[in-house]
Amino acid sequence: MSAKKLSPEIQAIISSVDSGHYSTTVILVKQFLETTPDSQRALLDLGHALAQLARFDEAETAFTRACEITPDEPNDVIFGQLGNLFKLQGKLDLAAHWYQKQIDADSNDATGYVFLANLEMRRGNHNVAEKLLLTALHCESGVREEVHNSLGLLYRTKQNFRKSKQHFEQVLESDPKNLIAKQGLEDVKSVLRLLPQD
Repeated sequence: MSAKKLSPEIQAIISSVDSGHYSTTVILVKQFLETTPDSQRALLDLGHALAQLARFDEAETAFTRACEITPDEPNDVIFGQLGNLFKLQGKLDLAAHWYQKQIDADSNDATGYVFLANLEMRRGNHNVAEKLLLTALHCESGVREEVHNSLGLLYRTKQNFRKSKQHFEQVLESDPKNLIAKQGLEDVKSVLRLLPQD
């Protein structure tokens, strides 16, 4: 099986994104867009990098432009990025709106449910978050470990330590190096040792 070789420009962008070099990413992507202005992937990378640099208006412009490239196709990934952008700015109602659009665009992908559930947890709406995450468990696509991680965090917050432990363990079965799950599991195990046994 032969894989298509990526151009040096794309390899440089991927490396920059993976390294968290956001200023470098912005420059590389802008150079790439001069010759390939309709690259949705490049616009997503640009928007993400700009958001991380707190250049929010420019990030929104990049994400909006990415949506305009394929207006008749589901742009659930872009909707999620817009939600993340507004969440980063503390505009939680607007973030929730875009996460819901992401869910509506692809209700079989767990990602939008996880984003919205994490937002609702931040707002203190734990029961709403739980319902969203339990729905996400039945989705056909999306990263299941993220769902279990969020459920582990949620149940720890709700002081249901046994359920929290189960979900963190689920994450670590497939991703043993997941730091959030490792720390969460250590925490709930410690609590369970301190509490009287039923």
